Amino acid sequence: MTKKELVYTMALETGMPGTEMGKAVNAFIRIIKKTLQKGETVQITGFGSFFISDVVTAKKGKPYGKKRKEEEEKIPRFRVSSRFKEDIQKGARESGKK
Repeated sequence: MTKKELVYTMALETGMPGTEMGKAVNAFIRIIKKTLQKGETVQITGFGSFFISDVVTAKKGKPYGKKRKEEEEKIPRFRVSSRFKEDIQKGARESGKK
């Protein structure tokens, strides 16, 4: 599902105009980005959590005879809630998919 399809489907589900729903989806994404940039976590009960993970990466270059410089990156991650995961698995079993 694309962002456009998500906006359209959410507009149908809620009865809101598509343009307003598009603004709401964009605001949702923008708020998550700003919160993560501050180093905070976004936790949505029954859905999951967006958080920042610190990852140490080796800088590209010739590794022979020289120490490679390591850099720390902040990577956005998402962890699905157990309830959401269970709901998806239950739905997949009921529809015959795995």
